[in-house]
This record gives sequence, C-alpha cells and structure tokens, in this order.
Amino acid sequence: PNGVIQIGKKAFYNCHSLVNIKLPDSINEIDNFAFTWCTSLKEIFIPNTVTKIGRSAFFGCCSLVDIKIPDGTREIRWGTFYKC
Repeated sequence: PNGVIQIGKKAFYNCHSLVNIKLPDSINEIDNFAFTWCTSLKEIFIPNTVTKIGRSAFFGCCSLVDIKIPDGTREIRWGTFYKC
C-alpha cells in the first residue's frame, strides 16, 4: 500500500503465485532476497523513488521478462537478477 517505504528482506520469498507487481511511489528500497524464487513473476514496475535494490532481490525469478530500472537507482547488489 501507499506509505510503505521498503520491501523487507525475504518479504515475498518463494511466493510462486506472484505474476506481476506494481510498487507504490513511496518505496525507496527493495531489500535482500525480497522476491527470491518468485518463479511465476513476469513483470514488476519499480517506481523512480527506488534508489537501492538489494542482494539477490530477484534471484531465481525465471519467468521475469519485463522490468525497468529507474534512473534514480544508485545501487544494485550482487546476484540481483541471477536466473535459473
């Protein structure tokens, strides 16, 4: 929901039912392993307010085909988009 500023560590870890996500503009950080092993995730909208994407945030998201990294993102940690 609006007002959330961070997607926490392992918040959606291993959530196979996620297909697409639109994060609110209030988000400024996606923490480590936040969406790891979300194997059905196809697309995610990351707002311009996100400045950091944590380690292995999208690790194992084998179905991910549509993602745009905002210009304001300053840090993308190791293994963030490692696929299957």
